[in-house]
Amino acid sequence: MFFRNSYRPMDLFLKKYFGKKKLIGIEVGVWKGEHAKQMLKLLNLKTLYLVDDYHPFTEGNISYSKADMDKIMFEARRKLWEYYPRPLFFDVPSTTFTTKYYTPKLDFVYIDATHTYEAVKADAKAYYKILPEGAVLGGHDFTERFQGLIRAVSEVVYETKSKLHFKSPDWWIIKGEPNEDLFS
Repeated sequence: MFFRNSYRPMDLFLKKYFGKKKLIGIEVGVWKGEHAKQMLKLLNLKTLYLVDDYHPFTEGNISYSKADMDKIMFEARRKLWEYYPRPLFFDVPSTTFTTKYYTPKLDFVYIDATHTYEAVKADAKAYYKILPEGAVLGGHDFTERFQGLIRAVSEVVYETKSKLHFKSPDWWIIKGEPNEDLFS
């Protein structure tokens, strides 16, 4: 499900949760830049880091070559730089960003990259580690279509003793907010 004319649930939560605060955030998995454009319009962003290595991949019956991905990357950059000078692009594997480029003042991370169990688990664990207390970690496509993603998110929620917030198709946790019902 894609929200062309409305905002994603986590974006609306971020706006309410942070209010007018100038935010520093990361989108992991930028694709064509539509979601980043929505965040730039809705949220009071100081900086938005956009992390996507645009590598060739196959998902189901769909394959994207290096040439396909280069076109998609160019489209995203053109779309976002033309109208919003704030995003900073990083053409690196998602977990590489956490060890080489991240800022310690993050307010949120939104994960919408590779949807496999392994990739989501690695991303969620890596980004959770770098977030300060009160920051938000979440993502997209928490739906029955992506069972590996659901499993990975559920495991990270359990391992961090976090409270899971969910409004289809988004999920999020607030670092430091315990899930007292599950762990009491």
